Amino acid sequence: MTVITAPWRERFILASDAVTPGQRSALRRAVETGSLRRVWRGVYLPEGDWRIFDRDARYLAVVQAVALAYDGNLVFSHLSAAALWGLPMVGYWPKEVHVVDERTSGGRARQGLACHSEGIPDGIVQIDGLWVTPLPRTVIDTARTSLFGTAVAMADHAISPSPLDAPSDWQATDLETLHSELDRVRTSRGVVATRRALAFADPRSGSPGESLSRVAIHLLGFPPPELQVDFSDSKGRIGTIDFWWPESNLIGEFDGAGKYLRDQYTGGREPAEIVMAEKKRENRLRAVGPGLTRWDWPIAASLPSLRRHLVEAGLRPERRAIVREHAHYPVRSHN
Repeated sequence: MTVITAPWRERFILASDAVTPGQRSALRRAVETGSLRRVWRGVYLPEGDWRIFDRDARYLAVVQAVALAYDGNLVFSHLSAAALWGLPMVGYWPKEVHVVDERTSGGRARQGLACHSEGIPDGIVQIDGLWVTPLPRTVIDTARTSLFGTAVAMADHAISPSPLDAPSDWQATDLETLHSELDRVRTSRGVVATRRALAFADPRSGSPGESLSRVAIHLLGFPPPELQVDFSDSKGRIGTIDFWWPESNLIGEFDGAGKYLRDQYTGGREPAEIVMAEKKRENRLRAVGPGLTRWDWPIAASLPSLRRHLVEAGLRPERRAIVREHAHYPVRSHN
């Protein structure tokens, strides 16, 4: 048995902790009245905690609850490992929790638990007290089983030297390592799609919203933009823009709410100050000549909306759209 002592453990209540009849009765009443939420069999969270969690935090809580239910003796993989690594989800988290099995054949399935019989890889690590597949293996497993946009966003994040929301001790992987990890996979499932995602991945992507936008731009058949280009005027450097189409003289900017809410963007400034600074920056960019268009999550998450938005800004597709693999992504309020 692995004793989990990470700080997050204190949020959870286990049925096994109720050892007296009175404690068991109190636990049942709390569940019946709705003050406790059953996250996994025998594992509960205060309803107040659950309500304030966003969808990322809720899925992570389910993963943690599974770990507690199995005494920490699991190795999490695929999208469950991605959640523990903090990789950005631009699609939907799965309903089940993914783990990798020691065996290499004869897999097993349990309700809510997906067991992958591909062998536990070398180099598993602990994150917040839980065993998880290494970052390169996590990216590859996710890419083999996820939508193109999800795979690209997670690969972009993993190879970025300083991705959004990364911990202070973040150590990026690289494309060469990811390709080597893909070569070790014992199944052909998803290999072609993974190579395509890796070929498209770019460490310059500044956020999951930019990654999803780039995927949508590609699927819609628009020319590929240059990324993270610096602009200057007579006063000096204006700043770095997200997307640049020099042939169309057009700047594209993805606007996530994070730049108005997150400490790494705000620098202690109030949202009103940031809005004014953005307006001045935009005016300087327009003054040097290019057109400029901005969009947010609702537009990036919808191919028809982004196509209409970019066409109205003056951009024209250069080939037919690839729509067969598009899915509507949930709208996020940040990044």
